[in-house]
Order: sequence, then structure tokens, then C-alpha cells
Amino acid sequence: MMSVLGAVVSGTIAFASTNLDDIFVLITLFSQRNSKFKNHHIVAGQYLGIGILTMFSIIAAYGILLLPKVWIGLLGLIPMYFGIKMLVEQWRNTNSTSG
Repeated sequence: MMSVLGAVVSGTIAFASTNLDDIFVLITLFSQRNSKFKNHHIVAGQYLGIGILTMFSIIAAYGILLLPKVWIGLLGLIPMYFGIKMLVEQWRNTNSTSG
């Protein structure tokens, strides 16, 4: 039973800490509302965004069951690949414009 409680507490803390940036985005959006950009647009967008993220998370959770457990750790290489690729492209663009 303790592991379930630990998982709930850990999940709650992770959710709260990863959504701090969302609070600042919402503050910014609510501060910039006008006659065309109203409160219900912001609220609807927030719910739609969270709904889409939840849907993709559920699909990914079931999709991960198709992969062998050994390969799951290798999935972390994907964002590293894209980050290094963008770094190299940025470096090339900087060198080509300065030279």
C-alpha cells in the first residue's frame, strides 16, 4: 500500500512542478485578452490542449507495450538526436554567415 501512496505523491509533485510554466502562460494570456480574445477562448484552449496531451499520453502508454523492454531506455536518444542535429545546424549557419 505504501508504494501506491508514494506513486500518488510523486505523480502529484511531478504534475505540479511541470505545470508551473503553464501558469505563467495563462497569466500572460489572461492579461492580454480583449474584445476578440476572450476568457472562454483561453479556457477552451487550455482544456483542448490538456485533453490532446492526455489522449496522446494514453496512446503512447499502450503503444509502448509493443516495444521490447530493452528498447524503451533507448527512446531517450531520440530527443538527444534532435537537439544535437539542431546544434550542428545552428553552428553551421553561424559559421557560414560569419565567414
